[in-house]
Amino acid sequence: MPELMQGITIANRYTVVSRLGSGGMADVYLATDSELGRQVAIKVLHRRFASDPDFVNRFRQEAQAAAGLQHPNVVSVFDRGDWDGTSYIAMEYLPGRTLKDLIREEAPLDPARAVAIATQICQAAGFAHRGGIVHRDVKPQNVMVDANDHATVTDFGIARAGAGGITEAGSIMGTAHYISPEQAQGHEAGAQADIYSIGVVLYEMLTGKVPFDADSPVAIAMKQVTQTPQLPSALVAGVSPDLDSVVMWTLRKTPSDRPASTDELASALNAIAERLRPGYDTTATVAFTAPEAAAVAAAAAEMPVTGAMGATSDEAQPPVEDQEAAKKRKRNWMIAGGIAAGLAVIVGLLFATGVIGGVDTKTMPLVVGQDKQLALTVISNAGFTEQPSIQLVQSNQPNGRVIKQTPDAGARVPSDNKITLFVSDGPGTVQIPTVADMPAADAQRLLEKLGFKVVVRQKASIDVKKGNAIGTDPAAGLSILKGSQITLFVSSGQDQVLVPDVKDQALADARSTLQAAGFVVPTATTQVSDQPAGTVLSQTPSGGSKEDKGSTVSLVVSAPWIAVTDESGKLVTVAMHDLKAAGFSSIATSPPSCIAPNNYVASQSPLGGTDQPKSAKITLTCGPDPALP
Repeated sequence: MPELMQGITIANRYTVVSRLGSGGMADVYLATDSELGRQVAIKVLHRRFASDPDFVNRFRQEAQAAAGLQHPNVVSVFDRGDWDGTSYIAMEYLPGRTLKDLIREEAPLDPARAVAIATQICQAAGFAHRGGIVHRDVKPQNVMVDANDHATVTDFGIARAGAGGITEAGSIMGTAHYISPEQAQGHEAGAQADIYSIGVVLYEMLTGKVPFDADSPVAIAMKQVTQTPQLPSALVAGVSPDLDSVVMWTLRKTPSDRPASTDELASALNAIAERLRPGYDTTATVAFTAPEAAAVAAAAAEMPVTGAMGATSDEAQPPVEDQEAAKKRKRNWMIAGGIAAGLAVIVGLLFATGVIGGVDTKTMPLVVGQDKQLALTVISNAGFTEQPSIQLVQSNQPNGRVIKQTPDAGARVPSDNKITLFVSDGPGTVQIPTVADMPAADAQRLLEKLGFKVVVRQKASIDVKKGNAIGTDPAAGLSILKGSQITLFVSSGQDQVLVPDVKDQALADARSTLQAAGFVVPTATTQVSDQPAGTVLSQTPSGGSKEDKGSTVSLVVSAPWIAVTDESGKLVTVAMHDLKAAGFSSIATSPPSCIAPNNYVASQSPLGGTDQPKSAKITLTCGPDPALP
């Protein structure tokens, strides 16, 4: 939609001050609330989405979800409504910058600062989770940070409240760099999805980079499902092993392997924050709870050895007399750990090759979003021997694209396991019906029943009754893809416009003004008057009235005037010739028979020397030759 200008008032209450930013669904403006005398942020839905029920529902869902969340780290929603053909939300105005801006300008952040901000995000998400709301799109762009590093989470636009959420399994929502593996595969996303996203945000604050990047959202999603990120400490010095462990804990591929709740994650972060506090004894053990310690240890066990084992530079060393004992204990642990790790690898290989269990298993690759032929090649190259089963599904996705797979990506399954790919067969085509002269509501229902997305536009019409359909664009009879957008034109009746007042204008100017307003101006009639020749004396209909566009406006103008020559004493035939040459078209004689040759003008009316309009009638009275006695 066009940018709203400063001074425009929304819903007779919110006056626009300036534009704050724009997103995929809406623009956000700083406005003044005239009722409460405060500044607010107004989010206005893009008009191109205002006629789409899905977008409108999502927009309203954001307002409903966020309105019930009163928390210091969650943006407050004050009001919601409809205005000028679209919808808006009035929210708390948060001065400052987004966390994304902060990361761009200052990352990598000091670990203590990053942990503090991440903890606040946890508190906001945890409060929402306890209310049954999952954000589903936690990212730095949706976090505002003020000058004191107070964080506020915004944009619950794709939040899911309870079981009646606006997104369903099979649809990928969120931003590719921050979505969880389950979201990348189109599965339902619970609180653990938000925890994964918080982990990505923490990773980015610590390193200045996201864990996974690629040239396309699909490629990033594949990495979210199948790859393990580098440790933060491998990218930036100063990130401690325990912080590495907590970050990697949040980024586990399986939701149940992550922190059980944001409260559990916040508790682990608080323990690290305590160690990062200035003056803290760095030789002390981080105070994780028992479940946290077990989970963090499991996460640490899965991390690459580099960066996960080394001591930080400020860790205290054991006394000299205890070093030999410490070295012995370390050797014993390393031997035991090496044996255990070796056994685990051997057992894993035996399972993978089928020596144990008797089944050759392979890891199912991610092929959702790929072309069918490429997906078949990827699956074959992964070692699966059975040809996948293809099920064609009507979908708005491009024809031939894989929209769902069974088993899921990342699953460890037998190599001869039957794989099913659900492939888009396109939405199918539908012929546009004729809806001309149908009541608009009936025409819209018919088109929507056939699967079209209908946008209604008003259009003036002389021939079609007001409120009835005129037609569609594309036109009736054409076959187009089901689900396509179609414009339904509805008659607003004859388009009436204000008739300009052109009285006292020159004829040329009056004609130009009326034609520009959409009126037809026939040849004007003339009338003798005292006004200069060609001046509009009157118009029908009168100026200021409303008439149908394209109708006629008649004008009466002042007739042109010319001087009447004195024809007295001339032959009648000569006098008539002179008057016609002067421009007069109506010349009579009295009596009519005196026009015969050798008759002279005894008198004339009007008299010679006077000014008369060209339309004036000149009468010549005959008489004898004035030269005769």
